[in-house]
Amino acid sequence: MIEETEEQLALEAEIKNQAQKFISYINSTLPESMELEYEGFYRRGFFVSKKRYAVIEDGEIIAKGLELVRRDWAPIVKKTQEAVLMAILKEGDSNKAIKEVKKVFKRIKNGEVENKELIIHTQITKPLDQYKQVGPHVIAARKI
Repeated sequence: MIEETEEQLALEAEIKNQAQKFISYINSTLPESMELEYEGFYRRGFFVSKKRYAVIEDGEIIAKGLELVRRDWAPIVKKTQEAVLMAILKEGDSNKAIKEVKKVFKRIKNGEVENKELIIHTQITKPLDQYKQVGPHVIAARKI
């Protein structure tokens, strides 16, 4: 776990100060309709792509585009991803992240997972024959 010392807090404050100076400088060179914004300082981050990432701030995960924040994934996936991200981002422990995934696989293999943890809630938004990409929810609806 990360312990915040006075030295680390001072360094973090200096980084934020330098970031603000940098943004002010860059914004002064951009056209009027463009502006960069400072989102924050994050000690650790997990980046899959520019639109799929997770960072940690004050012990809380901020995620964009990952299964953790999407509605079309089963609760077991979201909970597992949150545990993995906490192990990596908060504790810096990749071995713990691996153990979390193995633990979930074992629960599934042993039949210890309730059906409600595996359910994906999604909605049919148009007639079934209009779907070009036939996902599992469309197949299930056709069978019903």
